[in-house]
Amino acid sequence: MRPNSLLGQNFLISDFVLDSIEKNVLSLNKNSIENVVEIGGGFGFLTNKLLNLFSKVLVIEKDPILYEGLKKIKYTSFDNKMDVFLEDALDIYKKSYLEKKINDYFNNQKYCFVANIPYSITSRLIRNLLELEYKPDFLVFMVQKEVAERICAKPGSMSLLSVSCQFYADCEILFYVDKNSFYPEPKIDSAVLYLKPKKLPSIDINNFFRVSKIGFSSRRKKLIHNLSSGFLKDKVYFKEIFSKMGLDENVRAQNLSIEDWIELCYNIYV
Repeated sequence: MRPNSLLGQNFLISDFVLDSIEKNVLSLNKNSIENVVEIGGGFGFLTNKLLNLFSKVLVIEKDPILYEGLKKIKYTSFDNKMDVFLEDALDIYKKSYLEKKINDYFNNQKYCFVANIPYSITSRLIRNLLELEYKPDFLVFMVQKEVAERICAKPGSMSLLSVSCQFYADCEILFYVDKNSFYPEPKIDSAVLYLKPKKLPSIDINNFFRVSKIGFSSRRKKLIHNLSSGFLKDKVYFKEIFSKMGLDENVRAQNLSIEDWIELCYNIYV
């Protein structure tokens, strides 16, 4: 078995990091959730930790060879508390039947996600999972360090990725992981990220993301310029909104908080 670079396979092999993930998941599971979905089970190192923590473990694996190995773990010792799907996790959002499988397996009970995510699919996958109707209680993901820091950015350093994630969840970096904890060793370090879905505001989500995408359409330009161009409205219109919100008319998109974006959306679509 050789890691498949096309699938972005970098397997976590550090016992210390695996133990740290186990301890963090245990402390974060304040609602005593008994069900977990792991994305990309790999060789089963993290899977075995999750089997110690949860009553039911559902693993989604895209690689057919690794899938067969994970099935052996299931049938050898954990037939009653583990199941494995041969699926592409990115299809969870596109294929409602897979979300239904997760729901059926856990019998509509609370669950969470824990995974070491391939770098190439991080932003798409997190957004898809946060938009599931059958929402997890929390998510713990190993991601690229830079991506984790972008997701958890504060006003002044915000991006469309941080706005997209923080709209749906409270985001926190639990700890950093050195690149030598993986095989094969990637070029960059990683971070373990904690996402806690939160109650969404009473706002049209499509409108919210339209406003934020237009706002970030040109990072070098002022927010008011991007909005004026994107909505085909005179800048005077947005100056009035900015004044009402207490925003400087020279502000840029990266300086707004999630609360600012929500209020801006309310004012535009009032």
